[in-house]
Amino acid sequence: MSKFNRQIKFDIDPTRPEEEFARPTDYFTSERAVQYAQSSSMRKMQRKMVARALELVEIDTDAWVLDLGCGTGFGQELLAEVGVHVVGTDVAWAMLAAGRQDCGPRVCAEMTALPFRRSSFDTVISISAIQWILDEVPGIRDQEIAALVQELQGILVEAGSLVLQFYPRSSEILEDVKDGFGAMAAFDGHLVIDNPDNPKKRKIYLAAVKRTSLS
Repeated sequence: MSKFNRQIKFDIDPTRPEEEFARPTDYFTSERAVQYAQSSSMRKMQRKMVARALELVEIDTDAWVLDLGCGTGFGQELLAEVGVHVVGTDVAWAMLAAGRQDCGPRVCAEMTALPFRRSSFDTVISISAIQWILDEVPGIRDQEIAALVQELQGILVEAGSLVLQFYPRSSEILEDVKDGFGAMAAFDGHLVIDNPDNPKKRKIYLAAVKRTSLS
């Protein structure tokens, strides 16, 4: 992956859950998960970002898709409507329990320790989730990114694809994610940044394809 050389301004809201809480399980209590599941604005926002992710990847209707960090299943709901086979996973059990139960199976697991066999999925889509592992300490952050890359590389088929939407705190962290997925020739891809000059409306996506063993 080529170096990201554009400097963009980051205006991080200190009240964002991942800024105030160390882990999503600390923030997403049962009460908060129910509120989230019942929020029409959250549902609209999540579905909009999943729809955008689908514009960045080619998926066959018989594909198996992992919704990584699925929460209460708003994105999984849309993916099911598209017609793919979708499995959701999230570390916060409260979110899984509060969401709809008719959009496909869900598994409670850490994103860096996924309980799936190798080559289980054609595509991974993740919305507003991986920032939880992007630690402020560079060494810890690099280890977590490497663990995530290893997991996704393992569960994806040859030439499988991914789209990760996330909220980095800085250009340095953004570059670290991009470098991590390009390390050891794991993935070929690029960043897509919608509304780059508006921090409040900006959405950042990493779209990539797993390199084949013959590459």
